[in-house]
Order: sequence, then structure tokens, then C-alpha cells
Amino acid sequence: MKKKLLFVVLLVFIISLFIGYSQVPKKKIVKPGIRIHKAQCRIIGIRPVSQTPAKVFFKVEYFIPTTYRGAYFIGAYIPNASAQSSKFSYNPAGRRPNGVPKGSKTYSDNIRFDVQYIGVDPMTTNTIEVAIYNSSSQNVCSKVFNWSKTWKRFKIDGIKRIFTSQERVKVQVQYYIDPTYTGPCNIGAYIPNKVSPSSKFAFVPAGGAAGVPKGQVHFRDNVVVDIRYTGTTAYTSRTIEMVIFRSGRNFETSVINWGQRWSNEVY
Repeated sequence: MKKKLLFVVLLVFIISLFIGYSQVPKKKIVKPGIRIHKAQCRIIGIRPVSQTPAKVFFKVEYFIPTTYRGAYFIGAYIPNASAQSSKFSYNPAGRRPNGVPKGSKTYSDNIRFDVQYIGVDPMTTNTIEVAIYNSSSQNVCSKVFNWSKTWKRFKIDGIKRIFTSQERVKVQVQYYIDPTYTGPCNIGAYIPNKVSPSSKFAFVPAGGAAGVPKGQVHFRDNVVVDIRYTGTTAYTSRTIEMVIFRSGRNFETSVINWGQRWSNEVY
């Protein structure tokens, strides 16, 4: 009798264990190499499509789930969000109240943001962090890209002689001055360079009181620097240093090979 009772108790215990196990939710088996996750926003890539020495327009590829509510925008930080430089301003993709389109967007959708350099001296950067953020300016996702550029608001591209004599030369200048820079700028020259300029020359800089035109300026725009020799004996120059300046401050200089024999002698 005792053995029969013990057998019944043991059978009931085994049945209860089986019932309890069958009620435990089964763990989903995921095959190696397959990840299951909820859809979330992401920056896929960026591509510069237009640029000047001081400004770059980027197209962006991204994904924002259509289930996300509210407006979203795409902006940038240089070199990154945690160490953002104050020498840049940004024009994000997306306008209030709607923001950028949601879903999966490629370069062909032509969604752009731009970055403007507002510093004065040249600056080289190697990274840019692009972020998707909401209407409360909270970043939802971001990605850091390796992207190098030397930013300049002033740049001398070259010079071209339009008049040459033994005592006088006129040169046209091809250059860039950021149109957003306020205040007049002039363009002058030093021979042989600004570190050790010769006292045997007089220069009439381009621009006058109003300054030279800004933006990308070509030789055909006829911005001219007038160089005159004032020495009493012959002089041979090998270089000339062109300079963009304002009120005595040089913003950009460029040393150019320049062979010229100067003289005020009358033959």
C-alpha cells in the first residue's frame, strides 16, 4: 500500500513538472549572422555637390521611419558634436513645420544641407558629424564621416600681366573672397616678399576705398594691381607676393615666381 501511494505521489510530481515547463515561453532561436531589431533612423552617407573655399553643399542619404512623429531635420557639426567649432555656421536640411521627408532617401532625392566657414585664418578639418534631430533640437541619430578640407575665406589663384615696361607692370588678379565677409578688402603686392620687401617699389593696390569685388573673380573681371619701380639702379626680381588685405591686416598671401628686370634708365 505504501509503495502504491509513493508511486502515485511521484507520478503527480512528474506530471506537474511537465505542465509547468510547457507553460514557459519558448526562446526564439536566431540563426548566426542574422540580427532582429526595430527600424530606427540612420545616416547612410554624404556627398559634396558644390563648394567654394569657404562653403560646401552636401547631399545626404538617410532613413527615418515613417512611424516617427513630428518634424525632423538634418544638420552637421565640425569636427564633431562633442567638440563643435564656433568657426562654422550650418544651414540644415528641412524647413519648419514639416522637416525632411521620412522613409529611405538617396542622393537622387536631392536633400541638402550646407556648411559655411566664418573664421578668418585658414583652417583644416578632417571629420564631420551629420545628425538627424527633432523639432526640440534633440539628436535622434548621427554618424561621423572622415572628410578633409582646408577652409579659406580668401584665396589668391594667380596673376596675369597686362602691361609690362622696365619701370612699370600691371597685373590682373584671379582670386576668391567670401561674399559673406563684411567690409572692404584690397589686393596688393610685395617684391620679393612681404617678409623682406624692397623699398624700390611703389604699389597701387586694387580696390580703392570701396574694395575689390567679392566672390570668385576671374582675370576677365579686370581687377588690376599697378607696380612701379622707384629705384635709381637696375634691379632683378625673382618673386612677387600677392596679398588680400584690409586696413593693414593680411588675410591671404601667395608667393609667385616672377622674373623681371627693373630699371628707370632712359636709353
